Amino acid sequence: MDKTIFHKEIRGVLSIMFLALFSCCNGNKTLSTERNSEALHAVLIYKTAKDYSNNIPLMMNEDKTEIVSYPAISDVSDKKKPQNLIDGYLLDNFGICKNTVYTSYTFEDYKKLTKQPNIQELKTKIIDFNPFVEIYKYNKVSPSIEILNQEISNNFINCEKL
Repeated sequence: MDKTIFHKEIRGVLSIMFLALFSCCNGNKTLSTERNSEALHAVLIYKTAKDYSNNIPLMMNEDKTEIVSYPAISDVSDKKKPQNLIDGYLLDNFGICKNTVYTSYTFEDYKKLTKQPNIQELKTKIIDFNPFVEIYKYNKVSPSIEILNQEISNNFINCEKL
């Protein structure tokens, strides 16, 4: 067999494999993006036992024995602070969940760090392992503050209690 023909056949086979692989990955990426988009649009309304609105949250595992997610210093900004709603409730802008704990780091302190704290350092900064009095998920996309305050006034009739 001529080397030129052989190389063309190999290139053809590789091209087909690449396209098939790319198509599969592209499909999964879209599906994953849709799931992530759904999670990003979850609107959480919550109340804490103490005021942690200026403290950095961490996400723990179900048993609250291990940190599973924490912010990079570059991810922390005032836009991530919760917004005040009526009756002491807050609108999440950070990405909390029922396994969230709060640290003694304030937003200002954390932004000024020059080195990312490691897991052990973060664990020593946890000040409340059970900060939430209530957490509700509002299942509609991009509600206004006014709508969320109405939801609170109406005893969360369109919300799922977490």
